[in-house]
Amino acid sequence: MISEKARQPPTPSEPQQQSAATAGRRTILHIVYDAGVTFSWMHLVIPGVLALILWGLLSGPLDLRTPRTALVNLELLIPMLAGLLISDTITREWTEETAGWRLTQPGGPSRLLIIRLFNTLVLWIVIAGTFLAAVKMLYLDPAELTLPWQDVIILLGPPALFFTGLGFLSSLLARMSLGGLLATAGYWAFTWVSGGTYTGPFHVLYLREPLGAWTFEATRWWLLVGGLLLLAAGSLIFGKGERWIR
Repeated sequence: MISEKARQPPTPSEPQQQSAATAGRRTILHIVYDAGVTFSWMHLVIPGVLALILWGLLSGPLDLRTPRTALVNLELLIPMLAGLLISDTITREWTEETAGWRLTQPGGPSRLLIIRLFNTLVLWIVIAGTFLAAVKMLYLDPAELTLPWQDVIILLGPPALFFTGLGFLSSLLARMSLGGLLATAGYWAFTWVSGGTYTGPFHVLYLREPLGAWTFEATRWWLLVGGLLLLAAGSLIFGKGERWIR
Protein backbone atom coordinates (compact mmCIF):
# COMPACT_ATOMS: atom_id res chain seq x y z
CA MET A 1 0.00 0.00 0.00
CA ILE A 2 1.26 3.49 -0.86
CA SER A 3 1.02 5.87 2.04
CA GLU A 4 -1.02 9.03 1.80
CA LYS A 5 2.14 11.15 2.13
CA ALA A 6 3.75 9.42 -0.85
CA ARG A 7 0.66 10.12 -2.95
CA GLN A 8 0.94 13.83 -2.37
CA PRO A 9 2.98 15.96 -4.82
CA PRO A 10 6.18 17.54 -3.50
CA THR A 11 5.76 20.88 -1.83
CA PRO A 12 7.30 23.96 -3.49
CA SER A 13 9.99 24.12 -0.80
CA GLU A 14 11.37 20.65 -1.66
CA PRO A 15 12.60 21.54 -5.18
CA GLN A 16 14.11 24.71 -3.75
CA GLN A 17 15.96 22.71 -1.09
CA GLN A 18 17.24 20.25 -3.69
CA SER A 19 18.32 23.10 -5.94
CA ALA A 20 20.15 24.80 -3.07
CA ALA A 21 21.89 21.56 -2.14
CA THR A 22 22.94 20.98 -5.75
CA ALA A 23 24.22 24.54 -6.05
CA GLY A 24 26.17 24.12 -2.82
CA ARG A 25 27.85 20.94 -4.04
CA ARG A 26 28.73 22.62 -7.33
CA THR A 27 30.21 25.60 -5.52
CA ILE A 28 32.39 23.36 -3.37
CA LEU A 29 33.48 21.44 -6.45
CA HIS A 30 34.39 24.71 -8.22
CA ILE A 31 36.41 25.94 -5.25
CA VAL A 32 38.36 22.70 -4.97
CA TYR A 33 39.00 22.56 -8.71
CA ASP A 34 40.00 26.22 -8.99
CA ALA A 35 42.45 25.86 -6.12
CA GLY A 36 44.02 22.72 -7.52
CA VAL A 37 44.15 23.81 -11.15
CA THR A 38 46.68 26.52 -10.36
CA PHE A 39 49.43 24.04 -9.56
CA SER A 40 51.35 21.93 -12.06
CA TRP A 41 54.73 20.28 -12.60
CA MET A 42 56.27 23.65 -13.47
CA HIS A 43 55.76 24.89 -9.94
CA LEU A 44 58.05 22.15 -8.62
CA VAL A 45 60.96 23.73 -10.53
CA ILE A 46 60.43 27.25 -9.19
CA PRO A 47 61.72 26.66 -5.61
CA GLY A 48 64.88 25.08 -7.00
CA VAL A 49 65.61 28.03 -9.29
CA LEU A 50 64.95 30.54 -6.51
CA ALA A 51 67.18 28.52 -4.18
CA LEU A 52 70.01 28.71 -6.72
CA ILE A 53 69.68 32.49 -6.94
CA LEU A 54 69.64 32.77 -3.16
CA TRP A 55 72.68 30.51 -2.92
CA GLY A 56 74.49 32.77 -5.38
CA LEU A 57 73.69 35.77 -3.24
CA LEU A 58 74.85 34.12 -0.03
CA SER A 59 78.09 32.85 -1.54
CA GLY A 60 79.58 36.37 -1.64
CA PRO A 61 81.51 37.93 1.26
CA LEU A 62 79.40 39.54 3.95
CA ASP A 63 81.08 42.94 3.63
CA LEU A 64 80.34 43.10 -0.12
CA ARG A 65 76.59 42.66 0.19
CA THR A 66 74.47 45.60 -0.95
CA PRO A 67 70.73 46.26 -1.36
CA ARG A 68 71.31 46.92 -5.06
CA THR A 69 72.75 43.43 -5.56
CA ALA A 70 69.64 41.97 -3.94
CA LEU A 71 67.39 44.10 -6.17
CA VAL A 72 69.25 43.08 -9.33
CA ASN A 73 68.75 39.41 -8.50
CA LEU A 74 65.08 39.94 -7.62
CA GLU A 75 64.52 41.72 -10.93
CA LEU A 76 66.14 38.84 -12.76
CA LEU A 77 63.40 36.26 -12.17
CA ILE A 78 60.46 37.40 -10.05
CA PRO A 79 58.70 39.50 -12.75
CA MET A 80 59.19 36.87 -15.46
CA LEU A 81 57.69 34.29 -13.12
CA ALA A 82 54.30 36.00 -13.44
CA GLY A 83 54.28 35.39 -17.20
CA LEU A 84 55.24 31.74 -16.79
CA LEU A 85 52.49 31.15 -14.23
CA ILE A 86 49.69 32.75 -16.25
CA SER A 87 50.77 30.91 -19.41
CA ASP A 88 50.27 27.61 -17.63
CA THR A 89 47.14 28.53 -15.68
CA ILE A 90 45.10 30.22 -18.41
CA THR A 91 45.27 27.24 -20.78
CA ARG A 92 44.40 24.49 -18.29
CA GLU A 93 40.97 23.93 -19.91
CA TRP A 94 42.69 22.88 -23.14
CA THR A 95 45.25 20.59 -21.55
CA GLU A 96 42.70 18.91 -19.28
CA GLU A 97 39.84 19.02 -21.85
CA THR A 98 37.42 20.54 -19.36
CA ALA A 99 36.35 23.53 -21.46
CA GLY A 100 32.90 22.11 -22.15
CA TRP A 101 32.17 21.72 -18.46
CA ARG A 102 33.68 25.04 -17.41
CA LEU A 103 31.81 27.10 -19.99
CA THR A 104 28.44 25.78 -18.83
CA GLN A 105 28.96 27.18 -15.33
CA PRO A 106 27.45 30.51 -14.27
CA GLY A 107 29.48 33.45 -15.50
CA GLY A 108 30.93 31.63 -18.51
CA PRO A 109 34.28 32.86 -19.89
CA SER A 110 34.28 36.06 -17.80
CA ARG A 111 34.11 34.19 -14.50
CA LEU A 112 36.71 31.72 -15.70
CA LEU A 113 39.06 34.54 -16.68
CA ILE A 114 38.70 36.32 -13.34
CA ILE A 115 39.38 33.10 -11.43
CA ARG A 116 42.47 32.31 -13.49
CA LEU A 117 43.93 35.82 -13.08
CA PHE A 118 43.16 35.81 -9.36
CA ASN A 119 44.73 32.39 -8.82
CA THR A 120 47.85 33.44 -10.67
CA LEU A 121 48.11 36.69 -8.72
CA VAL A 122 47.81 34.92 -5.37
CA LEU A 123 50.36 32.26 -6.33
CA TRP A 124 52.82 34.87 -7.61
CA ILE A 125 52.46 36.94 -4.43
CA VAL A 126 53.07 33.87 -2.26
CA ILE A 127 56.20 32.83 -4.18
CA ALA A 128 57.59 36.36 -4.47
CA GLY A 129 56.85 37.11 -0.82
CA THR A 130 58.55 33.92 0.36
CA PHE A 131 61.65 34.67 -1.70
CA LEU A 132 61.75 38.29 -0.50
CA ALA A 133 61.51 37.13 3.11
CA ALA A 134 64.36 34.66 2.55
CA VAL A 135 66.54 37.38 0.97
CA LYS A 136 65.85 39.70 3.89
CA MET A 137 66.56 37.15 6.63
CA LEU A 138 69.51 35.34 5.06
CA TYR A 139 71.16 38.02 2.91
CA LEU A 140 70.32 41.48 4.25
CA ASP A 141 69.85 41.05 8.00
CA PRO A 142 73.26 39.41 8.68
CA ALA A 143 74.92 42.40 6.98
CA GLU A 144 72.64 44.83 8.84
CA LEU A 145 71.16 46.11 5.57
CA THR A 146 67.63 47.18 4.79
CA LEU A 147 65.68 46.97 1.56
CA PRO A 148 63.34 49.83 0.61
CA TRP A 149 60.13 47.90 0.02
CA GLN A 150 58.55 50.74 -1.94
CA ASP A 151 61.42 50.48 -4.40
CA VAL A 152 60.90 46.71 -4.56
CA ILE A 153 57.25 47.16 -5.55
CA ILE A 154 58.10 49.78 -8.18
CA LEU A 155 60.90 47.60 -9.53
CA LEU A 156 58.98 44.31 -9.73
CA GLY A 157 55.34 45.31 -10.19
CA PRO A 158 55.26 46.89 -13.68
CA PRO A 159 57.44 44.25 -15.41
CA ALA A 160 55.46 41.50 -13.69
CA LEU A 161 52.26 42.99 -15.12
CA PHE A 162 53.88 43.26 -18.55
CA PHE A 163 55.01 39.62 -18.49
CA THR A 164 51.54 38.59 -17.31
CA GLY A 165 49.91 40.31 -20.27
CA LEU A 166 52.51 38.92 -22.69
CA GLY A 167 52.15 35.34 -21.48
CA PHE A 168 48.36 35.63 -21.33
CA LEU A 169 47.92 36.93 -24.87
CA SER A 170 50.56 34.62 -26.38
CA SER A 171 49.00 31.53 -24.81
CA LEU A 172 45.58 32.43 -26.17
CA LEU A 173 46.89 33.10 -29.67
CA ALA A 174 48.90 29.87 -29.70
CA ARG A 175 46.05 28.01 -27.92
CA MET A 176 48.60 26.27 -25.72
CA SER A 177 50.69 27.15 -22.70
CA LEU A 178 53.89 26.62 -24.66
CA GLY A 179 53.15 29.77 -26.67
CA GLY A 180 53.07 31.93 -23.56
CA LEU A 181 56.07 30.20 -22.00
CA LEU A 182 58.17 30.74 -25.13
CA ALA A 183 57.05 34.36 -25.51
CA THR A 184 57.84 35.16 -21.87
CA ALA A 185 61.19 33.38 -21.79
CA GLY A 186 62.07 34.65 -25.27
CA TYR A 187 61.42 38.29 -24.39
CA TRP A 188 63.41 37.92 -21.18
CA ALA A 189 66.34 36.30 -23.03
CA PHE A 190 66.20 38.91 -25.80
CA THR A 191 66.35 41.69 -23.20
CA TRP A 192 69.25 39.96 -21.44
CA VAL A 193 71.28 39.51 -24.62
CA SER A 194 70.57 42.94 -26.10
CA GLY A 195 70.84 44.79 -22.81
CA GLY A 196 67.52 46.46 -23.53
CA THR A 197 68.85 48.17 -26.64
CA TYR A 198 65.98 47.00 -28.84
CA THR A 199 63.20 46.84 -26.25
CA GLY A 200 63.05 50.59 -25.80
CA PRO A 201 60.93 51.68 -22.83
CA PHE A 202 59.68 48.13 -22.29
CA HIS A 203 62.91 47.26 -20.51
CA VAL A 204 62.41 44.57 -17.89
CA LEU A 205 66.02 44.34 -16.64
CA TYR A 206 66.74 48.00 -16.05
CA LEU A 207 68.93 47.66 -12.96
CA ARG A 208 71.15 45.16 -14.73
CA GLU A 209 71.48 47.25 -17.90
CA PRO A 210 70.37 50.88 -17.46
CA LEU A 211 69.37 52.77 -20.59
CA GLY A 212 70.64 56.23 -21.33
CA ALA A 213 67.68 57.15 -23.51
CA TRP A 214 65.05 56.14 -20.94
CA THR A 215 64.85 56.85 -17.24
CA PHE A 216 63.90 54.18 -14.75
CA GLU A 217 60.62 55.95 -13.94
CA ALA A 218 59.68 56.19 -17.62
CA THR A 219 60.19 52.48 -18.19
CA ARG A 220 57.93 51.67 -15.21
CA TRP A 221 55.08 53.67 -16.75
CA TRP A 222 55.57 52.14 -20.19
CA LEU A 223 55.63 48.62 -18.75
CA LEU A 224 52.51 49.34 -16.71
CA VAL A 225 50.58 50.66 -19.70
CA GLY A 226 51.89 47.91 -21.97
CA GLY A 227 50.88 45.22 -19.52
CA LEU A 228 47.37 46.63 -19.19
CA LEU A 229 46.96 46.81 -22.98
CA LEU A 230 48.13 43.22 -23.41
CA LEU A 231 45.73 42.06 -20.70
CA ALA A 232 42.89 43.99 -22.32
CA ALA A 233 43.60 42.42 -25.70
CA GLY A 234 43.75 38.96 -24.17
CA SER A 235 40.53 39.56 -22.24
CA LEU A 236 38.70 40.50 -25.44
CA ILE A 237 39.88 37.29 -27.09
CA PHE A 238 39.06 35.21 -24.03
CA GLY A 239 35.63 36.81 -23.85
CA LYS A 240 34.75 35.42 -27.27
CA GLY A 241 34.01 32.21 -25.44
CA GLU A 242 33.98 28.77 -26.92
CA ARG A 243 35.58 29.68 -30.23
CA TRP A 244 38.84 30.50 -28.45
CA ILE A 245 38.69 28.38 -25.32
CA ARG A 246 37.77 25.09 -26.98
